[in-house]
Amino acid sequence: MGGSSPREVEEETGLVCSLGEEIGRTHYLIDERPKEVRYFHMSANGDAQAQNEIDAVRWVPLTEARRLLTYDRERQILDGAA
Repeated sequence: MGGSSPREVEEETGLVCSLGEEIGRTHYLIDERPKEVRYFHMSANGDAQAQNEIDAVRWVPLTEARRLLTYDRERQILDGAA
């Protein structure tokens, strides 16, 4: 699952991903400007390595991923995708 495009995922993690179905969207404001984030299933190839804006990359079980998420809206998307 990702909130970014396959290109952004590759830039930030080194993973080459194939885009799957959309699993959710969130909307919120940043500096009073609307932002939409779309989430997709993705298949990843390669070894993940933190790059650019990312400090670390790791694979975790869904239960741990849910605990690590900051916002309820993201937890709801993860729950729906699982």
